[in-house]
Amino acid sequence: MFLKSFNQIILILFLSTNASAQTLINGELEGPASMTAVPDGWEMIPFTDPNCESENEAGATPDIYTIDGPAMVYGFYGNPHGGLSFSSGIYSTTHQEGIQQTVSEFSIGQEYKVSFWQALVKSEFGAMLDTSGSWAMYVDNTLIAVSTFSHSLVPAPIGGDLVWEYRSMSFIATDTMHTIKFLPVDDDPDQSSGAENLSGSVRMGIDDVFLVKGSSAGINDINTSDEPILIGIYDTLGRETKDIPNALLFYVYSDGTTKKVFRIE
Repeated sequence: MFLKSFNQIILILFLSTNASAQTLINGELEGPASMTAVPDGWEMIPFTDPNCESENEAGATPDIYTIDGPAMVYGFYGNPHGGLSFSSGIYSTTHQEGIQQTVSEFSIGQEYKVSFWQALVKSEFGAMLDTSGSWAMYVDNTLIAVSTFSHSLVPAPIGGDLVWEYRSMSFIATDTMHTIKFLPVDDDPDQSSGAENLSGSVRMGIDDVFLVKGSSAGINDINTSDEPILIGIYDTLGRETKDIPNALLFYVYSDGTTKKVFRIE
């Protein structure tokens, strides 16, 4: 078994040769803790996007969270699902903070699966206290699905005790290039902020986003256990393949780890 840091290096090396071919750059959402920032390779969804409900530019600025930042004094921190950081966004009456990435070289008519991990983050500062929330995934301007909602009655700030849940969604490519978007959403019409409002504004986290060709599972798969899920097998050129003997393969798991396999027959 390889150390995760070494596995991530391997993953970057063998996928970087094919980075634009249905591969998300920095799917682990790694980056320094910061307010109003997105991880490298990603963009903020602008408030002018037809799917974003933010009132202005300032309300469409997600954050990068780590276990100790960007501001522990205000409760702005949390444990990532994998790696060192994750992306966090608010959905309120004035804000909707999402992330997006444009991916090229899709095969038209081919089915693809996007998997990720989500957590209800909450925030006492600003009264983002809703006990449920999820992510809506769009491909360009088409809503693919809203993930199954996560729930938590733990009071804010949850901080280092975030509970991460696995989700996945599938879509069929209609063009060779698509923009994949994630926006935080709520399961009720109340997005107002208030110190006693437990069904108002919501703060969500997203981490370890992967895109693979084909679909081995349906929409909104859930795995709340600690056991990682195999999401793809790749050869040394970064091409998705099947489990074949007498060849060096890389098994990619939902927690961001990679396993190097050579099976002899």
